[in-house]
Amino acid sequence: MYTLSAEAATSGVGAVRPLWLEYPDDPKTLGADARYEFLAGSDFLVAPVYKDSDTRDGIHLPKGTWTDYWTGRTYRGPTTVDGYHAPLDTLPLFVKGGSTIPMWPKGTTSWKTRDRNELDWDLYPKGDSG
Repeated sequence: MYTLSAEAATSGVGAVRPLWLEYPDDPKTLGADARYEFLAGSDFLVAPVYKDSDTRDGIHLPKGTWTDYWTGRTYRGPTTVDGYHAPLDTLPLFVKGGSTIPMWPKGTTSWKTRDRNELDWDLYPKGDSG
C-alpha cells in the first residue's frame, strides 16, 4: 500500500481502481459483469461478496493468468468464475500472473516486532511454469 500511495501521489491513479482502467479493451470490465469488482493496484483483483451468501457467482477475470490467493488455483482469463466458495472469512481475491508480492515471514504479528532484515516474496508466474 505504501508503494501504491506513492504512485497515486505522483500519477493521480489511486490504489483502488476499476477494472476498465487496466483492461480498457475488455468490454466486460466496464459493464455489469464487473460492477462489484475492483483492482488493488494492478496486481490484486478483489470480488467482494455483496449478497447474503457464502457463494459468489459471476466473477469476471480479464485476460491473463489469475491465481486464487487462498487456494492457489490458477485461471486463464478472460473467464467468468461461478460457484466460488466465499464464507465470511474468505474475500474472493486473485493475483495477476507476473506479480511479485513482498510479504512478512509467517508468524509475524506486528510491524513493531518483526525482523526488519527479513522479507519474503510471493511469486506468481504468468503462465505454465511446470
